[in-house]
Amino acid sequence: MIKKSYFHYALTSLAVIVVFLVLILSVISSDMDPYISSSFIPVAIILIAAIFIESSNRAYSLHMIHLILLFLLMVLAPFYQYLSGSFPWDDGGLSFENNDVIFANALVMMWVLMYLFGYWLGRVAFHNRYIGPISSFFMHEITKNKIKILFFISLFIIFYMAVMGYGGVYTRFGYESITYKYGQIYYLIMSYFVRVIPYIFLVVLLLLKDRRDNPFKGILLVSAIVIFYVNNPFAAARFWLVVIILAIFCAFYLRKLKTAYPLLMMAIFGIMVMPILNAGRHLTEITLPHLFSFISLDRTIFFVKGYLSSSGDFDAYSNLMRAVSYVDENGITWGHQLFGSLFFWIPRQFWEEKPIGSGHMVAKFYELKLENISFPLPAEGYINFGLIGVIMFAISFGMLLNFIDSKYYLSKRDSSGAIRLIDVLYLFLLGMIVFITRGDMMSSFSYSIALILAVIISTVSFFHLKLRVSSR
Repeated sequence: MIKKSYFHYALTSLAVIVVFLVLILSVISSDMDPYISSSFIPVAIILIAAIFIESSNRAYSLHMIHLILLFLLMVLAPFYQYLSGSFPWDDGGLSFENNDVIFANALVMMWVLMYLFGYWLGRVAFHNRYIGPISSFFMHEITKNKIKILFFISLFIIFYMAVMGYGGVYTRFGYESITYKYGQIYYLIMSYFVRVIPYIFLVVLLLLKDRRDNPFKGILLVSAIVIFYVNNPFAAARFWLVVIILAIFCAFYLRKLKTAYPLLMMAIFGIMVMPILNAGRHLTEITLPHLFSFISLDRTIFFVKGYLSSSGDFDAYSNLMRAVSYVDENGITWGHQLFGSLFFWIPRQFWEEKPIGSGHMVAKFYELKLENISFPLPAEGYINFGLIGVIMFAISFGMLLNFIDSKYYLSKRDSSGAIRLIDVLYLFLLGMIVFITRGDMMSSFSYSIALILAVIISTVSFFHLKLRVSSR
């Protein structure tokens, strides 16, 4: 009898090979330089090996999500873009030469090696250890009383959203048409803080669902239906949808597994459906005729080839090359952009020279048709401090992800049955790593802080209640 893990591995490997061959064999280009193409291979081998090692030991981790995103955004998509002779935002007045691709691949290789080194350093420093007050805070228990409070907060939010007309809204256009009527501040607070709280409650219910002493078992299904109807995650920015879906899927299913092959299948499936979600940003209503007309557009699942080569969703690599060109023309910013990201919360009226996001800054400089572009972490490191910045950012990010991964899996091995802050927060951070990896840093950092505050405020008892959710 074939072991289930072997079946998952074989199925995932076959899917990866099929997708890769379909993309490469569909390329229509006679301009391919074998030396440039081969520069993608070393980093691809390292990333695939690292993904395989991590996926064999864990069902999910922040580390694994970052590795998968690096492979998709900085290897697979740009390799296809190079072969097809087209990079996103090519109409921005800046053309890329072969030397630009070679140098970008060198930066990606530097990031991957230094990131893996930083993650290893973190493992040496943090593995299986409680370190200081930060670790103690992450291990704070979410008590039954706190879950009851979270229930009433979520109930109030859902009731408020229903009254405001969000019920039955299934598109981002529909959601924004309601929310923007009350101003941008309202939109930001509602979209990136308030809306997540009912899903925090739903994730807590999912973590409790298999426990015999669960007092909330009877409301799980009803809560899920009501929350999805009134607070539909598809009627939101796509990164927020990824955050919610990953958190729910991990709480419901993946946390019971020991390998990440289902997660890898999700990543492949995500590539196939992203064109539909991309086009869905502009739908004003959803009906069967609309959906069928959608499938005929070049942004749908049947036109992934053109989507990979031209969509802004896969512009991270080309924006890395733009970051290099920007530094060549203007010099590095010596931490100015990093400083702006860390202190995003200071109003611009009190800080007249407050930086804009790095992606926005580079897009304005090159007069791209869209200024809300991505700006991956290697590009952030380079534009702030040059090559030293890439090394510093990569090592620091690797150590940070290892710290959070180690705290989560240390809590996960706890046999007491307690649900802790890290158990809930971690599941939402999985999706945020997608946004953080792609960038830019100012947007992803500010939205991450909003999400973290939402989880902390809605789950942590600041009166240090000691009641425990047990699993007797």
